[in-house]
Amino acid sequence: MDRILTKEEFKKKRKKVKYIKLGIICVAALALVMIVIVAIFSLLSSLFGKSSGNSTINALKKQLTIKEKFLSKNDYSRSQIKLETVKGIVIHYTGDSGTTAEGRREYYETLKTEPAQSCHFIVGLSGEIIQCIPTDEIAYASLTRNKDTLSIEYCHETKDGTPKESTYTSLVNLTAWLMESNGLKTTDIMRHYDVNSTPCPNYFVDNQEQWSKFLQDVQKAVDEVKKSK
Repeated sequence: MDRILTKEEFKKKRKKVKYIKLGIICVAALALVMIVIVAIFSLLSSLFGKSSGNSTINALKKQLTIKEKFLSKNDYSRSQIKLETVKGIVIHYTGDSGTTAEGRREYYETLKTEPAQSCHFIVGLSGEIIQCIPTDEIAYASLTRNKDTLSIEYCHETKDGTPKESTYTSLVNLTAWLMESNGLKTTDIMRHYDVNSTPCPNYFVDNQEQWSKFLQDVQKAVDEVKKSK
């Protein structure tokens, strides 16, 4: 049989229970405050991070002059199939010495035979840039990687595919902008050669050190913009 508590013992027990409840309430309140602080911090970080990212992207875009000349709907060049995700950027060259950006774009526009061919962007001999396909649609440039990559093709005067300085500068800046816009890294930038061993772009396939330099210059373009802000 349980012993009956004295009046004094009952008061002490009641007081103890009260303190325990108060302690539980304080711990719960503190935990709630911490959750709110973490949530606010995460929100601010997200907002400022996004703002910073957009600032870099906008600054990179300002360095470019892109002429939008989207191809007409064409099963052999622009099927208008949506590009659901972007996991990489593929660099190509025209392979036809002296071809201009306008000339290459016209070729895609009038293409009526297999295999299907096109690209998202063409960088010309003077550094001009023509966009043939919206970045949310697939282009027919990189075979198995058409489904998840953006493609850039550059024009060249010499047979070995060496880009002129003006072409190279635009190619670097365009790639940097697309890389940053899609949350990619230089490891996500590839040559057509890296997709299926096609020797394209020939200059960057035959000169690995120049390809490495190109990737470094792309990253440098992004880093310089971030430092200048």
